[in-house]
Amino acid sequence: QREHQDPAEILCNQLLEFLLQDTNFKFKAEKAFENGLIGRRSILYVGIMNNKPALWNVNPSRFHFEKDPDNPFIEDSEYAICEYKMLPSDVIKFFGEELKKDEIERIYQPVGVNLDQRVISWLERDNSTNLFTPGDGDSLIVKHYVWKSLRKIGFLTSLDEEGNEVESIVSEDYSINKEMGDIELIWKWIPEVYETWKIGEDIYLRMRPLPGQFKDFDTLYKCKLPYYGVDYGISVVDMLKTYQYLFDVIMYKVELLLSSDKGKKLLMNINAVPNSKDFNLTKWQHYFEATPFSFFDTSEEGQVYSDANTIAKVLDMSLTSDIKQYIELAEYIRGLAGKAIGVSDQVEGQIQEREAVGNVKSILAANSNILEPLFNYHSLFKRNVIEALIETAKVVYRKSKSLKLVYMLDDMSQKMLDIDIDLLENSTYGLYVSDSTKSAEIKELVNNLAQQALQYQKVEFSDIITVVEQDSIIEAKEALQASEERRRAFEEKLQMQQQEANKEEAERAREFQRESFDMEKELIILKEEERRKTEIVKYA
Repeated sequence: QREHQDPAEILCNQLLEFLLQDTNFKFKAEKAFENGLIGRRSILYVGIMNNKPALWNVNPSRFHFEKDPDNPFIEDSEYAICEYKMLPSDVIKFFGEELKKDEIERIYQPVGVNLDQRVISWLERDNSTNLFTPGDGDSLIVKHYVWKSLRKIGFLTSLDEEGNEVESIVSEDYSINKEMGDIELIWKWIPEVYETWKIGEDIYLRMRPLPGQFKDFDTLYKCKLPYYGVDYGISVVDMLKTYQYLFDVIMYKVELLLSSDKGKKLLMNINAVPNSKDFNLTKWQHYFEATPFSFFDTSEEGQVYSDANTIAKVLDMSLTSDIKQYIELAEYIRGLAGKAIGVSDQVEGQIQEREAVGNVKSILAANSNILEPLFNYHSLFKRNVIEALIETAKVVYRKSKSLKLVYMLDDMSQKMLDIDIDLLENSTYGLYVSDSTKSAEIKELVNNLAQQALQYQKVEFSDIITVVEQDSIIEAKEALQASEERRRAFEEKLQMQQQEANKEEAERAREFQRESFDMEKELIILKEEERRKTEIVKYA
C-alpha cells in the first residue's frame, strides 16, 4: 500500500529473511540472552566461514576484551581474545582449505591411530563403565585474536570525464597523477580491525585485516570487532546470589528438621500387657497393629488404676509447625528475589482471583520498568548483529555476478531469492528498534482491530491469519490496510454489479409495462372494432 517501494529495501528485506533462517538467528539470540543472564555478557560472532556468513554463540567465560567502561557494547572494544575447544574435524571444516598437509597431520596427531584403536576397543567391550562418559580429551585449543590498528588512506579529488570534481578513497600506495585529472590528495589515518587464528601451539592462520570492514565516506571511522555483544554490568544470577544463600540456609534448616521429625509416638504401660493370658509383647503388638483391638489386663501385677485412659498416652514429637514456618520464610525470600529483578508472581502468571485488574496492571507496569533496560540492551544487541550480518553478506556475495538463494518457508514451500549484486553492494542499510512494550501493546491492538473487522465483515479469515503472523507492527498494519482495500474494492464491485442488476431489472420492468400497454391498446382496438361490427349488423 506504499506510494514508493525502494528495490534496495525490498532486496534487503528478502536477504535478511534468508539470513535469519540460514543462521538460525532466533535460537542463537535466545542462547546469547541466556548467557547474559547467567554470565553478564551476551556475545555472538559474526564472520565468514567457508564463503558463507557465519554466526555462532560465544562462551563469556572464555572471552577476554578491553573496552570503554561507559560503553556497554563489546564490538567497540580495543581488542578481544576468544578461546574455542574444537575437535579436529571441526578445525578441518572451518580451515581445511588453508591448512597444509603437515599441519593437518599435527592437528590429528593427538587422535590419529589412537582413535581407531579406541573405536575397535569400544566395539569389543561395549559394556564399559566409562564408554559414555563425556570428555574433551581430543579437542584442540583454538584462539582468535582481534584488535584495532591504524590504516593510512588517501582522499583523492579529481576530475571525471565530464569535468566535474569527484572525491574517492585510495590506498597508501597511490601516487597523485596530475595528467590523469588528479587535483588534490589528502592522507588520513583511520582505525582498522586485524585478526589472527591460532590452532594448538604453533599453527597461525588468517593473519590479515578483517574482511568485510565496510568503508565509505559515511562510515570511515566505524570500526567494529567481529564479536558483537553487550555487557549488562551485572548478571541476574549475581543479583540473586544473596537471596540464594538465604534460601539455601533456610532449606538446610528444613532438611535438618525433617531428619529430626519423629512424628507421634504411643507411650504404653508395659504392665498392661496381659502376660497371664498367654500374651507376650510380640503377640500383643501384632494384635495392636493388625486389628482394631488392643487388650490389657487390670489385674496384672503392678496395675493400680483400672481406668483405661491411664494405660497409654500419645507423645507428639512432630516438627511440622516449625517446618511450615521455615517453608513460609523460604517462600518469602523467593518472593523478594523475584521482586528484586522484576519477576513477581503476577509476571509468572500466578494471579489470585481476589486481585483487581487495575492492581495487576500496576504491578506488571512496575516490573516492566525494572526489566525494560535489560530487554532494551538485548534489542540493540540483536539490531547490531543483524546489521553486521547484512554487511557480511554483502562482502561474501559481491564475488558472484549473479546469485540465487533457496530456502524453506514456514508453510513448507520453497522461496528463491535472486540477488542483484550491484544493487546490494551500492546500498547502505540501517535498522531501527522500536520500544518493545509499546510495540507489544500496539500489536495487540492491531490484532483486536483485525478481529473486529472480521466481525463486521471488513476482512476475510485468511487476512486475519496474515495479520497475526506478522512480527512487525508496520507489516501487520500494512497487511490490515491491504485487506481493507481488497475488501473495499470487492464491495465496490458488488455495489456496481448490484446497480447494473437494478438497472437491468428496472429496464425489464419498463419493457414489461410497455408490452402491457401495447396489449391493452390492441385489446381496446379489437373490442371497438367488434362493437362497431355489432352495431352495423344491428341497424342493418
